[in-house]
Amino acid sequence: MQDFTVHLRHVDGTLERVPFFCLPPEISSAELLTHCCRCCFDYVNSLTDITVGYSGAPLDIEKMYQWVLVRTEKGEQLRRLVTDEMEIFPEESAGDRTAFVTQYAQRFMETKVDDAMKMSGTMPLEKGFMMAEHLYNTGPRGVEF
Repeated sequence: MQDFTVHLRHVDGTLERVPFFCLPPEISSAELLTHCCRCCFDYVNSLTDITVGYSGAPLDIEKMYQWVLVRTEKGEQLRRLVTDEMEIFPEESAGDRTAFVTQYAQRFMETKVDDAMKMSGTMPLEKGFMMAEHLYNTGPRGVEF
């Protein structure tokens, strides 16, 4: 999520947040992603009639806002079917993702794909939450995320 944590909704309805930086290495390996996910040519879903995502939406863990991008007339017809159920709000954007993307791209080019995807599973939870909060407050947000 855009708050640099993984949001886990448990069967009993409780929500747990775990910072990306605290995930165990065994669940942040490239082998866990299918080959097609590792080489997606349409990451922004430009071939769809309608795209739904969270990057430009306000972060509200309970409401789980999403944004909708209509790309075609068919997508507009689909959107009209649910307009009465939608809450409309402007997209958010803050910060600059350039440094984050540049660092990741350099790491990706200089190392193996698996190394570029690894997250530090050694960071204690308390420090992980501090890092996530710092990045959320100072890093890219909304559309820039």
